[in-house]
Amino acid sequence: MKLSLVTGAASGIGRETALQMARSGYHCVAVDVNVEGGQALAEEALSGGLSLTFVPADVSDDHETDNLFSHLRDIKMPLTALVNAAAIVTFNNPEDISLADWDRIIRVNLRSVWLMCNKARSLMAESGGGAIVNISSVHAWATDNLVSPYTASKGGISALTRALAVAWGCQGIRVNAVLPGPIDTPLMRSNLRAVGDEEEEYAKIGARLALGRVGQPIEIAHVVEFLCSMKASFVTGAEILVDGGMLAHA
Repeated sequence: MKLSLVTGAASGIGRETALQMARSGYHCVAVDVNVEGGQALAEEALSGGLSLTFVPADVSDDHETDNLFSHLRDIKMPLTALVNAAAIVTFNNPEDISLADWDRIIRVNLRSVWLMCNKARSLMAESGGGAIVNISSVHAWATDNLVSPYTASKGGISALTRALAVAWGCQGIRVNAVLPGPIDTPLMRSNLRAVGDEEEEYAKIGARLALGRVGQPIEIAHVVEFLCSMKASFVTGAEILVDGGMLAHA
């Protein structure tokens, strides 16, 4: 059995991706700081007969990621897929963002991707290669004034993805990014409640998309699964928009 590693796995896109990787025949190691959510994920996977374990860890912390990868080596399975989905966001005009918030968002969203990719590389190279999928965002291409640190972090992920694809292709490691648009996750729902009536705001967002609806986490997970599979064996350094036509819509 092959090994996959998914960060930000306690909720939203990360959660659905972890389950989908397990459904696809991987043993999935699901990682998050949210212990309660991670344990609930593991229980759901167990009840469905899926091979998944939850490991609590802060993937932006060098020491905790060292411990995580020591655990992965002990599993004695080839690591062939890494999905970096951990992310946070705050809403402020650029001039109102504190340095602490800026540093926290860059640390969780971008620093964690670098740490995880760099530490996964040696394990993947030892096994003959693998696939890394970084969850970026449509905000890497088009954004607004309220999420500048998030936008910077996601733009950084997209640029880092290209750099690693070029650097590690000769080692058999493919690195791609998925750029979701509006996806129905607990984070999105909490953001909608912060700005107005949740269902009204949800309907407005869906109406602005070419497909006329908000996306679901499983729709991101299916694209991630494809990029991790040999069906995508000649795909690397790519940014895949999964946004319901958001950026195509004038």
